Amino acid sequence: MSFKIGVVGGTRGVGKLVVEQALERGWTVNALARNPVALDDLKQRFPDLLVVTKGDVLDPASDGLDQILAASQCVVISLGSSTIMRRETTISAGTRRVLERAQAAGVNRLIKVSSWGVKEEPEDGFFFKYLLTWLLKYVLEDHRVADGDIQKTATEWPALEWTIVRPPGLTNGPLTKTYTAVENKGSAP
Repeated sequence: MSFKIGVVGGTRGVGKLVVEQALERGWTVNALARNPVALDDLKQRFPDLLVVTKGDVLDPASDGLDQILAASQCVVISLGSSTIMRRETTISAGTRRVLERAQAAGVNRLIKVSSWGVKEEPEDGFFFKYLLTWLLKYVLEDHRVADGDIQKTATEWPALEWTIVRPPGLTNGPLTKTYTAVENKGSAP
């Protein structure tokens, strides 16, 4: 039996790579997409493993999120922002909706792709602390709220198993399979 994951935000960037790598492992992927055509290339390669449901995580009238959660054992949230120039709540509002609907569906495993910089570290240099965080302040703020919502929900929903991934230095280059992992069992953000 194939492992079944739901992916919200899987049509571009990291989210699409999550979808592709899961499919390459032989997992069934249930992807929610506002624009399902963005996954046509993967649907052609993995017609029996990829189920694409049209829907918008922010639209309460859309039942697409409930559909993918009903068919999944785990959900991956890889939402992004459409701009860095103004405040948006796409990431935090979408994450809250996924948390709410996942709990109702009984999906107790959640992984969220966040952003490096959400949590300031003492070893962060000048460039990061002052320039990059200023440039990305709205996106980082939205991720910070979303990550905090996950942690708060976990205190109210003990069965929730959650992981927040904050990758730095992402490129559009080929997969290297070289990772450095740091586990922080402290508080998020």
